[in-house]
Amino acid sequence: MARASRCGLQSLITIVRSGRLTTRWSRPGQPGVWLRRDTSLGLAGRLISRPLGIAEDPIAVMTTRFVYACDVGSTRHRKDAPPKFAWVRVDPQDSLNAVGSHDIDALVWHATRDINTGSSIAFGFEAPLFIPIPYESARLSTARQGEGNRSFAAPAGSTVALLALHQCAWILAELGEATQRPCRLTLRAQDWPPSQDQVLFCWEAFVSGPAHGDTDLADAATAAAEFCVNEKSLDRANAVIAERPMSLIGAAALWSGWISDPAIIHQPTIVIKPSLQRHLRIGDA
Repeated sequence: MARASRCGLQSLITIVRSGRLTTRWSRPGQPGVWLRRDTSLGLAGRLISRPLGIAEDPIAVMTTRFVYACDVGSTRHRKDAPPKFAWVRVDPQDSLNAVGSHDIDALVWHATRDINTGSSIAFGFEAPLFIPIPYESARLSTARQGEGNRSFAAPAGSTVALLALHQCAWILAELGEATQRPCRLTLRAQDWPPSQDQVLFCWEAFVSGPAHGDTDLADAATAAAEFCVNEKSLDRANAVIAERPMSLIGAAALWSGWISDPAIIHQPTIVIKPSLQRHLRIGDA
């Protein structure tokens, strides 16, 4: 928590032990601390930080941002093996270094801290996050365009899609409770990288073939690194589309309270599909 000041560029962050608390989270194995956001300075606070008469540079005021990628898998495991679920967090300004683990609670702790200190988050999941609803019955159970032989409708694809819905809904609900949803959740490629507005951007990772690594953590790292490489041209990088998409991540966002507009159920995500494995130095989360 001592590093919170590095991320708090958009508002004054005060570490408190009394008053109105915005998160109940503590890092596993450490005492709990709480964050409270003071936005009372508003525009005046931003004006104070620059000389009078100098206009705001939209690039200079870009919110601090972090990229998360989750390799969806069971969180249940034997004592002698880690869970199949794995995640990695990367700072796009230092994309060769990352933190990560197999602990889904640690994921929520890190994401909560980032959101509560004013940072934007790109949250990726290595699983189908939207599926096609074709007009013709003959196209039911047909792969999305760009999936190749890794169709969402194959047994492995449909299993991980359902598990992703299950885990995404839980993660978003926990984040909502811990942060009180101070930012906008979006699936639109044009909303990332963020400028002045803090966002929670959700995207799909598709790691297969030569990009597939030896471990679940390696696959999460490849997805996060590939996203960082393409974050300023996400529309061009999008690898999968679908006819009349139905959004599973949109359903999770509605269920968890991050979104109230049901139109999100019709929105696809962008899909980042690496062509080769990318290697990161991953520290313990």
